[in-house]
Amino acid sequence: MPEIRRNAAVDAFRGIAIALMIIVNNQGDWSHVYRPLRHAAWHGWSGADIVFPFFLFIMGTSIAISFSARRDRGEGNIPFGKIASRSAILFALGLALNLFPDFDIATLRIPGVLQRIGICYFFAALIHEHLGQRPRLAAFFLILGTYGAILKFSGPGPDTLSPEGNICLAVDRYLLHGHTYPHAPVAGFDPEGTVSTLGALASALAGTFAGDFLVSAARKERERARFTPEAALLAFGAAAIIAGLVMDLWMPINKNLWTPSYVLFMAGMASSLLAALHWIVEKRRISSWATPFLALGMNAITVYVLSSAAGKFLALLKLPIPGVGMATIKGIIFTALFASLMGPHAASLAWSLAFCLFWTGAMFLLYRKNIFFKI
Repeated sequence: MPEIRRNAAVDAFRGIAIALMIIVNNQGDWSHVYRPLRHAAWHGWSGADIVFPFFLFIMGTSIAISFSARRDRGEGNIPFGKIASRSAILFALGLALNLFPDFDIATLRIPGVLQRIGICYFFAALIHEHLGQRPRLAAFFLILGTYGAILKFSGPGPDTLSPEGNICLAVDRYLLHGHTYPHAPVAGFDPEGTVSTLGALASALAGTFAGDFLVSAARKERERARFTPEAALLAFGAAAIIAGLVMDLWMPINKNLWTPSYVLFMAGMASSLLAALHWIVEKRRISSWATPFLALGMNAITVYVLSSAAGKFLALLKLPIPGVGMATIKGIIFTALFASLMGPHAASLAWSLAFCLFWTGAMFLLYRKNIFFKI
């Protein structure tokens, strides 16, 4: 059986997701952000709301490809300890980022992006290792259905999908009191909280199905099949988008709650983008444009951690400015190079693009030297 090689389209997708994550999380002026780069206040979605589910989706795709390649090399299933240790490292990195720079345990936010990635990786990896494709599909719908019922019928308020009446808020206030996201729509709620991680896990599992398509193509098992991998991904994407929009009528698309409609809709969009990238990069071999995204995608966690820490550092460290007083490093650079030259919204975006470009360059240097940090 031919060995499955690394898929450049998957790496490029991951790099695009990380680039968008850096841009969304590092605006120059949070009072002047273009609407597509903001999260939806509650129901609905905006451009910023595609980033995290896309990353979890492609993580699931990578799980399917890398684990299958491991078995093809005769190495068997990945050990439980390796899955657990990687998940623990991701969770610990997320806690460290939340601690930085105050290191105040009393107000430490426990949930976070890396924490959710670690949890979803742990369960998605175990499910992929121990369940076949059909049982995994059953698990996906079981999780979606169970979580949908919990959201719809278990909230403490009369409107169980409202900011104040949802079960996610009630559980987070009880389990994580004083350790949730300080800028959440409602005090005590966390967008990466406990119960809504069920929806995020479903997003990662959806990605494993896309990975199955690509693994089958790599093994040339679909040569006589009616659909190419791109067509299969597009069909899967279209069906998921339609299902998400239909479900939106009953349970709105909502990133904060990570509703089942949000899972399906975003998985459909992610699958469609992956199909396009696979056709361009893998089939047509048009890949030079993707080099910056490959550099980011192959060191995705590394660049996320470093850029997040640097963003906090620049926004908090202050220096004395003659005639002005104390000002943050970010404020000094932003005012001199961006705010003084363009309008507030454009300046805010320009800062985030420049910040992303800087980290893309740093990762490109590692990429050129073939240095990749596996976490």
